[in-house]
Amino acid sequence: MKTLRKITSRLLFSMLLVVGGATMTQAQVVDTVAWCPAGATWTYRQGAVFGEYYTKLTYEKDTIIGGHQSKKLAVSEIQYVSGGSPLTDYSRSERRFANEAEYYYESNDSIYWYDTDSSRFQFLYDFGASAGDEWTIANGLNYACNINGLDTFICDSITNKEYDGRICDVTYGHMTGKNWRIGEQIIRNIGSNTSPYPQAGGNCNVIDGLSGHLDGLVCYYDSIRGFVNFGNSNRPCGNIINPIDKIELSTASTNWSVYPNPTNSNIHIELLQYTTQLAGTELHYEIYNASGQRLYQARGAVNKTIDMSNFANGLYLLVVLNENGQPLLSQKIVRQGR
Repeated sequence: MKTLRKITSRLLFSMLLVVGGATMTQAQVVDTVAWCPAGATWTYRQGAVFGEYYTKLTYEKDTIIGGHQSKKLAVSEIQYVSGGSPLTDYSRSERRFANEAEYYYESNDSIYWYDTDSSRFQFLYDFGASAGDEWTIANGLNYACNINGLDTFICDSITNKEYDGRICDVTYGHMTGKNWRIGEQIIRNIGSNTSPYPQAGGNCNVIDGLSGHLDGLVCYYDSIRGFVNFGNSNRPCGNIINPIDKIELSTASTNWSVYPNPTNSNIHIELLQYTTQLAGTELHYEIYNASGQRLYQARGAVNKTIDMSNFANGLYLLVVLNENGQPLLSQKIVRQGR
């Protein structure tokens, strides 16, 4: 059984940029974006007796598992420690669990979740469900007790609901038993409003506030929708998902080189002293704008060239992480000229 571990180390970030995710007035749009496009990121609040914790799942790559073309989602845990002002005086740490990942695949509007206990996919929910439809939940994650037994989700109704200016189709339903819970609202092409996988239900006697137990979708992001705030936190989504104001810039070093900077086209990243050490591994390359939106994500070898010719002029943040999600380099990049 997988467990979500407490953070044992913290990466403290500090960068003087505009904090992303501020709410802006926007026209309502009908959400027709497909499930899990590039950059898809879900952030769920963790119940915790003390502290402020979130679980983040981020689309990493397509892969084959169990014979299915699947989406691999990296899992990380976020912790906040607030000072005098929770939104301006705080520290944030995020730990990516290198040996833990979630796997999903979609078929005909249905989402399947890979259960590592049984080493197989199970039906999770149907984005195209109608009132009266039902499906069986066979297993899930729980952190307090072992549960065996099936449970059934029954769709009560389908309605529209607005989230942060987007009008979404939402399936409302309930579980017939108390073994498992996946939430009472399934948001089309985004997912459950409670948890991305089945969790222990009432039969587990889970204590409210138990660390690791998810209790609400807070923020979602992808490269098409941008940020979507579902509430459950007073923090802006950009601050939770990609708080570039808290990313510590790498100091000048002989270990790396990023040039030209400013640039009007390409940037070249050479990790120099890491070249031999990390030979044969795939690194994560990411670029964020000043609002914390991830505009670029790719995997590649130690040295890489990135085309920024289609980026608007402005200030960006380049982050390079190793294959375990640990930062190697963070650097401001200025895009200017044409």
